[in-house]
Amino acid sequence: SILLLGLVAFSTAFSADEPVCVTLAQLQQFNKGVLDGLEANPSSPGACYKGFTTFNADADKVIADVQKLLAGDLSVFTALSTDLDAALAQLKTLETPCNFADLITKIKTLAGPDGQSILIANYLKHSVAINNDLAAIKTCSADSYKCGKAAGDAIKNLVGYTINTPFAFL
Repeated sequence: SILLLGLVAFSTAFSADEPVCVTLAQLQQFNKGVLDGLEANPSSPGACYKGFTTFNADADKVIADVQKLLAGDLSVFTALSTDLDAALAQLKTLETPCNFADLITKIKTLAGPDGQSILIANYLKHSVAINNDLAAIKTCSADSYKCGKAAGDAIKNLVGYTINTPFAFL
C-alpha cells in the first residue's frame, strides 16, 4: 500500500516532457523519503520504518535476481524463489506496525460522501506544507529522497495517515 502510493507519487512527479529513467538507487532514495515523510515521529522511527528497511533489502535481492535472470542466468531460480519468499514474508509482518488498517479506513472515508470536504479541510489546515511538498515533487529528478519525503508528507497531511500511529482528520 505504502509502496504503491509512493510509486504513484514518484511516477506523476515528472513532467510530460521530461524522460522518466529511474535507477534502482533513485528508487531506493525515493522510498526512504516516502517512509520518512509518512513517519509519525521522524526523530524516532518505529517498527514499521524498521520493517520496511528489512523489506527493502529483501526486495533489492529480488531485483538483483530478476536482473540476473533477464541476463540469461537460469541458475538464479532457486535464489529468486527464496528471496521472493523472504520479501513477501517480511511485507506480511508489516500489516500491524504500519497501521495499514487505518490507511484502508481513511481511503474508504475519503472515497465516501464526506471525502471531498475532508480533503479540502486537510489541505486548508496544512496548505503551506502541502504547497512546499508539491514544489519538491515537481523536481523529483533533482533529488529522489527529497521528492519521496515530500510525497509521504503530502499523503500524511492530505489523507491523515502515518505509518505508526493514527493521525486524526480535522
